[in-house]
Amino acid sequence: MKRKAAIVLVLAMTAAMAGCGGTGAAGASAQDPASADKDQMTQISTVQALTAGDFTGSVTMQELLAYGDTGLGTVEGVDGELIIVDGKAYQALGDGTVKESDSGITVPFACVGYADDEFTGDVSGIESLDGMTAALDRLVSEEGENYFYVCRVDGTFTSMHVRSEDAAEKPYDETLTELLADGQHEFTYEDVEGTCVCIYCPSYASGINASGWHVHFISKDREKGGHVLGLECGSASAVINKVDSLNMLLPDGETFKNTDLNVSEDEVEKVEKGR
Repeated sequence: MKRKAAIVLVLAMTAAMAGCGGTGAAGASAQDPASADKDQMTQISTVQALTAGDFTGSVTMQELLAYGDTGLGTVEGVDGELIIVDGKAYQALGDGTVKESDSGITVPFACVGYADDEFTGDVSGIESLDGMTAALDRLVSEEGENYFYVCRVDGTFTSMHVRSEDAAEKPYDETLTELLADGQHEFTYEDVEGTCVCIYCPSYASGINASGWHVHFISKDREKGGHVLGLECGSASAVINKVDSLNMLLPDGETFKNTDLNVSEDEVEKVEKGR
């Protein structure tokens, strides 16, 4: 029997990490993956802080990967879209290329957990991103919409429409909306095999993350990827893990301390949907 859901907020009290331009997050020391809680999702900072312009990383990629094998987010300076799959981290860059992330690069925002096969299902023949998220909603409907979920969808996509962006330059003095207005790049790929990493946050978490499904993609050859804006899929299957514990690591940097995090849901949705 699963334990009751829990949210654990870990406040930052550690000293500055070399090269990250800010202070780190408490609790970010690497844990043993073998002893990791497979029903826990770890979130770095909040999407509202990222939207407001806090692009400074607070944990390293090596530390982040100790908390899960599946996830998404971005890296220092919003230098591309982050996709974590099979325990490895990749950046889909603004020029359309993909590279494996360095272990020492820092992360300002991410969600990571484990895509264990608590729920599985066929999601073939989906004609849109909304169709994909609706299919995932149906797969988890018995457990309900008030939990967090970590999911991966593997398959062949007849069309995949993604975005990435050029990195911000220091000092970071613009919001994410402003960065995307000038630096967003969109790419459409046809008949591409790969994986969608999907993170679900319930509506009551809208003050710390975007509610609903957030989806990033990476191709099987690890050469294409980004934040998903639209898709059509042929044959595809989903593996989903219900999460009953949320571990939040909040930055101890000056930017996070002094940023107004009362970002509207409309602004977050605009960033998430590329509108």
